[in-house]
This record gives sequence, C-alpha cells and structure tokens, in this order.
Amino acid sequence: MKIITGFTDSSYNFTQISRKYQTSKEKLADKIGINPNQIKNLSQNHSDQIIQITEPNTDYSQVAGHSLFTTLPNVLLMVLSADCVPILFWDKDLTICGAIHLSRMTVFLGLLDKTLELIKSEFHIKMENLQIEFGVSLQSENHLLLESEAKKFPPKYITKSDNSNFSNPNLLQNYLTKNNLKVENVENLSAFELDLPLLILDKLVDFGVNLQNIKTNQTDTFSDPNYHSYRRDYPHNGLIASFVMIEK
Repeated sequence: MKIITGFTDSSYNFTQISRKYQTSKEKLADKIGINPNQIKNLSQNHSDQIIQITEPNTDYSQVAGHSLFTTLPNVLLMVLSADCVPILFWDKDLTICGAIHLSRMTVFLGLLDKTLELIKSEFHIKMENLQIEFGVSLQSENHLLLESEAKKFPPKYITKSDNSNFSNPNLLQNYLTKNNLKVENVENLSAFELDLPLLILDKLVDFGVNLQNIKTNQTDTFSDPNYHSYRRDYPHNGLIASFVMIEK
C-alpha cells in the first residue's frame, strides 16, 4: 500500500457551476487512475462536523461537514478551498487517512482538535505516527483583517500591515453590505495580517504531532495565478481540490 496526496491547479475548477465540477472530478480521476465514484467530498458549510467515509459506493457530496476521514483503501478524499488551509493526514501504517478544511471559523470551532481527538480516541492513532501535509493557501501577507477581527487571535499570529488596501472592491463591498457599513467606516482603519498556517502548525505540534512529520506549504493562493483565490477573484473564484488516498 502507498499514500497518494496532492492538490489541483487552476486548470481544474471544483465549483458547482455548469459542468465544471463534474468535468474536473473526471479529469482528476483519470489522472490518478481511478473511477470518479471513488472520489468523496462533503458539502462544506463552515461547521465543526466530522464525517467518516464508510461506504465506498455512496455519494457524500450533499453531507454537511468540513472534515472527513476513512479507513478504507482506494477511496480518494478531498476538501475544496480557495484561500483557506487544507490539511491532509494519514498514519504511518496506512490504516487511516483524512482531509480537513480549515477556515478562520472552523479553527475557532476547534475542528482540527476535534478531528485529531476523534481518531486518537476511537481508532487509537498515536499522534507521533501521524503524517501531515498542508495544501496551498492564503499566506499572511495577503490575509488582511480589520482590527476588530484581528483581536480574536493570539498576538503571535497577528502583524500590523503596511498594506491597508483590501484589494478586491467586490469583496470589500460584499463585506460592507453584510455588516451594514459604508466605505468611510473602514477606509481609515488599520489592516492586520493573520498567519493562519502558523497557528495551525502550532496546534498540530501542541497536540503531539512530530514537527518532522509535517510538510508545510508556503505557496500563496492570492499571489500565484496558478491557483484559485477567493480574495483575488471573488465573486468569480474557482475552487482547489486537495486530496488523499490510501492505495492498495
């Protein structure tokens, strides 16, 4: 048995628009050499729901959740992202593998901790035997927050930014509308950078995962045109698939 991991570039698009999702799914399956039905993903809703994939012939795409895992071989798990942090994991004996979609909200909800605690307690997975791979995501220099949200995070992961331009006028207007604000309410406010990947890395190490078993990724989805980015391209952004499978 061996582990297969990876993430797609902008030549794939897993948004549920026309046939983009299905076409990309078939393209990925063909690349790996599996049937598209072997690919499992969830309906992501920024929750702390964790789903175990137990039925290889079942479609889970309408099941809500942001973390999925399986003990089945030849089932490819994927999470979809466009700036958030995808985490892939498996144990050294290849008895379990999984994928987690970590946004600011799911980190607040403790999704990472709850997933690791679940596989530790119910499947007796030792954290020192766990292997972790980060997918591509938004890096700190482009993960800008207003001070009100930045204060929710420990100071270690927050830096005052010289860049006060929130860059995407469509995204800024969407934020203003949802919060009943006007441009003048935010244009003079300071921007802060959030290092979400570092926060997640520290959580993994605190939970007992060996640092040498963690493969980080410094690719920035916002600045690299080879990948989709919500902040850069909203409202027309695509979605990246990060995937893991135990191949037998």
